[in-house]
Amino acid sequence: MIFGESSSDTRGNEPIFVERRQIFFTACVALLGAATGLLPGSPFPIGFCIATFSSALMHVALFLFFPRLKRSHFIAANCANILITAAVIHYTGGVTSPFVICLLTILISGAGYEILPRYTIPGIMCVYASVVGLEFTGLLPPVAFTAQGLYANPLLLTLVGLATLAFFFISGTIYETTVQRLREQVRRDSARAQETLLQMSRMEAHSQLGVTVSKIAHDIRGPLGAVRGFLETLEADGRLQGDDKEDGALMRSELGRVNALIDRMVRYVKPGAGVHEPLDLGLLLDDVLGVARFYPGAWLIRLEMELPASGACIVRGDKGQFQQAFFNLVKNAVEALRERKGGIIRVRLTPEEGTAAFRIADDGPGFPPQALVRLGKEQFTARAEGGGLGLLIVREIIEAHGGTVIFSNRPEGGAEVCVRLPSVVPGVAQRPGA
Repeated sequence: MIFGESSSDTRGNEPIFVERRQIFFTACVALLGAATGLLPGSPFPIGFCIATFSSALMHVALFLFFPRLKRSHFIAANCANILITAAVIHYTGGVTSPFVICLLTILISGAGYEILPRYTIPGIMCVYASVVGLEFTGLLPPVAFTAQGLYANPLLLTLVGLATLAFFFISGTIYETTVQRLREQVRRDSARAQETLLQMSRMEAHSQLGVTVSKIAHDIRGPLGAVRGFLETLEADGRLQGDDKEDGALMRSELGRVNALIDRMVRYVKPGAGVHEPLDLGLLLDDVLGVARFYPGAWLIRLEMELPASGACIVRGDKGQFQQAFFNLVKNAVEALRERKGGIIRVRLTPEEGTAAFRIADDGPGFPPQALVRLGKEQFTARAEGGGLGLLIVREIIEAHGGTVIFSNRPEGGAEVCVRLPSVVPGVAQRPGA
């Protein structure tokens, strides 16, 4: 259905919540307004007819070219609407005009075009104040318009009443559509963020398993090496003969099989062993920080981030492992501030001498001084419920990709982590999650 078309899709990467039928209905109301000025005995001057007819033509054009319009077109139409409405208000009595309600309709429709209120509200206030001020000072001669002239013509009164009610109706439908679509978008964003959090939790569990497996493998290889060395010594001294020699060869073969099995287990969970591809680290961090907003306690904390333009920091690596490493750093900062019921986290990414330098700082309690040398090298946690593997996993992932991690405390208080990764020549980089 052509009237059911909606531009709730993204145009120019920005959502627009407005329906084609609403534009068509607005055009009809504007034509109705133009017609009232042409009725015999109408108190409206010709300027009113020209303004309303111009609005009707603009909305007809929006209706006809709706599928091809972008967000910028709707913003331009919104600005034009404000100016046309200013003319209508002037020609219908200025400060006493019944069509001041149109400004409210424009304000609500602006929300449907994703125009920020800090732009729309001052614009409408300035236009209305300009009309009233110009008429008050006499620079714009006021138009004689009285309610008596309107009440004297029942047909005209009916048309004006219908137009006013129509503006109320249009405002209500645009408001309803906008709120409904925004709720749907919030639900989708929340579901996507929760799914990403779940994936990161699985990756963290996988990494924790990797750390555990590596430690167990290291502990097992020691005794295995000793047994194998002892067996080789017995064989070299000729102390194994006959069946004992065959048993020794079988033992050596089984020891080799166990060692190969341990190697496969370590390779499976080893950080940096995933699919490496060029990645825009700025886009990756933008996604990670977006997901971190949904982490418990994050709503208490103010996040200040400084990310470079797209393509400024291209690195090569496994996007899942990078997401996990940087999410762990953000999560640790959130957890440090969550206990204080608020604070500030500052994130900065800059290209520096062939590397991508990522810094995250908070104004929390900082790292215990005695633990700074051990951070990322062994299990450590300052929280009773923590497992102590988060920063260890971060270091393993970053170093497996040829990078470095430095943990420190800020002189003014709080912790800071600096991660440096080797940059690659800017090229085609996939957006994380694509």
